[in-house]
Amino acid sequence: MFDPTAYENIKVVTEGLLYDYDLNGQMTVLERNDMVNLADLSRTFEMMFVLNQDEKQLLKCKVELSATFNQLAAEWILTNEQPGAQLAFHLILSERSNEILEKRMFKYVKQTFTPGFRHRWQRTETSEGKLTYEIFVEKIETVTENTVDELPSIMKTAVNSLQTLFDLFEK
Repeated sequence: MFDPTAYENIKVVTEGLLYDYDLNGQMTVLERNDMVNLADLSRTFEMMFVLNQDEKQLLKCKVELSATFNQLAAEWILTNEQPGAQLAFHLILSERSNEILEKRMFKYVKQTFTPGFRHRWQRTETSEGKLTYEIFVEKIETVTENTVDELPSIMKTAVNSLQTLFDLFEK
C-alpha cells in the first residue's frame, strides 16, 4: 500500500465534485484523462464536460490539474516546490460567433475568475474553415491540500460560467 500524494488527493476531490454535477443531471462528462509523462515524470488529469441542455455540444469546459516532478517529489524530498497541482479551465466554443459576443464572453470570464486567475483567449481556424474559440483560465496559486476546500466553490463557478456563456450564446 502506498500513501497518496497531494496531487492524487486533489485529483480525487476534483473528480468527485465534477461527477456530482454529472449525477445531478446538470452536465455530462465527455472525457476523463489521467496521464503520466514518462519523460519528465509529470502528471496531468483532465475532465471535459458539457451542459445537458447543450444538445449540439457547442460549448465545452475542460478542467485540468497538472503537477510537475518537483511538485510530486516535494512530499518525499526537500525542494522549493510546494506539493500540489496547478488548476486550469479551458472553455471551448466550437461554433461561429461574432466579435461582440466573443468580447462579452471573455469579459464575463475575466470578471468571474478574478482575482487569483490568469486569462487568455484564442481563436483558431482549421483548414476546413471551422472556427474554435478557447478561453483559458488558470489559477495563479498552486492548489494544495491546505487549500483544497476552495475547490467546491471553484468548480461551482466553472459550471455556472458554462451555463451563463451558453445562455449568452443562445440569445
